[in-house]
Amino acid sequence: MDVFIYFIIFVAAVALVENIGFGRGGSEDDIGYARRHAKLVASIVIGALLFWYQGANILFLTLGIIIFDSVARFYTKGEGVLYAIAAELYVFSSLYYASPYLIAQAALLGFVASMRFGKPYRVETGSEGEKEREVNRDIIQIIAGILVIFVIYYMQQANSYIDIIGFMVAGYVILGYVSRGYGRLSAGLKKLERDYAKFGEGAMWLGMGTLFAIAFLHNLMYIIAVMFAIYISDSLATIVGIKAGGRTLTYNRKKRLSGLLAYFIPLAVVMFYIVGAIGIIAAFIAAMIESIDTGMDDNITVSIFLTLMLILI
Repeated sequence: MDVFIYFIIFVAAVALVENIGFGRGGSEDDIGYARRHAKLVASIVIGALLFWYQGANILFLTLGIIIFDSVARFYTKGEGVLYAIAAELYVFSSLYYASPYLIAQAALLGFVASMRFGKPYRVETGSEGEKEREVNRDIIQIIAGILVIFVIYYMQQANSYIDIIGFMVAGYVILGYVSRGYGRLSAGLKKLERDYAKFGEGAMWLGMGTLFAIAFLHNLMYIIAVMFAIYISDSLATIVGIKAGGRTLTYNRKKRLSGLLAYFIPLAVVMFYIVGAIGIIAAFIAAMIESIDTGMDDNITVSIFLTLMLILI
């Protein structure tokens, strides 16, 4: 394992050097350069405080933040391969050096440093082609959600979370590789992405919602509840809202009442089974959050709300 750790440290050092020089004289302007670095520094500082509070290995987990930040930024470029390999080794070396919850925190903070915030979010309105694309995306999301929940539930051990994080990194890197190709698979995946979004950005937000739940919830069924909300209820809301139509919501004309109910009802059943009557209230609030245009992807806003709510129960 020491060889792997030395490799991870080497890659993290390369990432830091690259970070210092990235954007100077390049495509990023000075403001964008400063903002991106400020986010990375903020993630490292927050991570150090968080890891220190939990009595964790600050240096090892800070390496994770730096590496995952680079994975997110370079996933469509050749340099991303080196960071991807380091990220995979980092995730599985954590079996010896840190808990999966801490690894999820490091990955989450690294991804946050590279994400774009404040982008518009359109779902149930638009051209017929856009609607059909959303339906296809969400069918795939439901399938992915069922697989993730299946793995977590039936393995029922902490190491299953490591597997999920590892598969997420591998999947994201594969998406990045495919996005540079010109074959049928590449074309098919690109057709599923929204016009205004960077390729793979939707998957990244979904991954961040997953990581947030794994990072801070140590109860298996609670994690499954969050997974159900962001993978399945969210997708059902879009599919039903598009296919069934009906009244639009007064506070968000891009969403429909049928979609809101399709989100709330199945999630309420799951939450009631897991935490009781209070789960119905939580499911209703989550459905409302999903239907409000906050300027952020609802996969992360709903995950944050449900995770905090389940921590407090």
